[in-house]
Amino acid sequence: MTISTDRGTLLLVGASRGLGHALAAEFVKKGWHVIGTVRETDRTDLHDLAEAHPGQVAIEALDVTEPSQIAALHDRLADRAIDLLF
Repeated sequence: MTISTDRGTLLLVGASRGLGHALAAEFVKKGWHVIGTVRETDRTDLHDLAEAHPGQVAIEALDVTEPSQIAALHDRLADRAIDLLF
């Protein structure tokens, strides 16, 4: 996968570990701002990435099987421009 060098904001659903976290880390390396979602409330690899890159990584709680949580995330991010959703 080739990631554009045009920096923007990525909303990455399921970024707490595994492939999602790897994608988040790669986008951060390329200079993107990442909003990563996590389902669990425990500390995740995404929290470590956010600590290492303050101001570049934001964490949002989201369980995509709960429509009310999707609506709440939409409301929280309504004033943000999202360039890429993954």
